[in-house]
Amino acid sequence: MYSITKKRQVSIPKKIMQILDLKEHSSIEYIIEKDNTVKIINPYTQIQEAKGILKLPKKYQGKDLSEIIELSKQEYFNKKSND
Repeated sequence: MYSITKKRQVSIPKKIMQILDLKEHSSIEYIIEKDNTVKIINPYTQIQEAKGILKLPKKYQGKDLSEIIELSKQEYFNKKSND
């Protein structure tokens, strides 16, 4: 059993830190289930697991995010002005 401090903080045991691959200053996410159990997840791990699920269209491959956003805006507004 673990205690909650006055600041509503709880220490995460070393074993759980290792299992979730958490380091000092890592971010975590809490998920409250219907039965009021709480899951602690490492959102970075979730993102890494999801990586590759969505395929980037060929026209955007090799471009950084800001380029993709700019090209998408141009495409969207060109399409709107032609309608």
